[in-house]
Amino acid sequence: MVPQGWEIAEQQGFRRTGKDVFPTNVVAVEESLPEETPFPRYVENQVAILREILPNPSIQWFEPPVISGALERKALLIRYASLGNALPVVQRQLYACARGQVGILIMTTIESELPNALAVFDAICASCDFHPASVAENEAP
Repeated sequence: MVPQGWEIAEQQGFRRTGKDVFPTNVVAVEESLPEETPFPRYVENQVAILREILPNPSIQWFEPPVISGALERKALLIRYASLGNALPVVQRQLYACARGQVGILIMTTIESELPNALAVFDAICASCDFHPASVAENEAP
């Protein structure tokens, strides 16, 4: 279900729409866990990349919500100033892992929109199931 005031961003997730609103978005991606890389190391590598590409990020870990089908989960809250206009940007990232696949749900907004955006993100998370397509295709019926 698409949250009120949001639209579907094809092949990506959801985006907030409207006049004079920040286009907060929630994006979902899935990728294979690199061979020989345990899930916690994968997430640590992602955090290292964030530290390299974002201007002075503040990264906080928090307890991830339960996601049906996920065997492991990690969650982050990242704050940084956007390049150019110095808006205080906030990202919430949720990582879920099941049988060699990693699903990542990322919400990006600005600090002033965080309470409203978190309510939508939490509602989306509460309805999430993680059953990777590549895993499901290889399982017996």
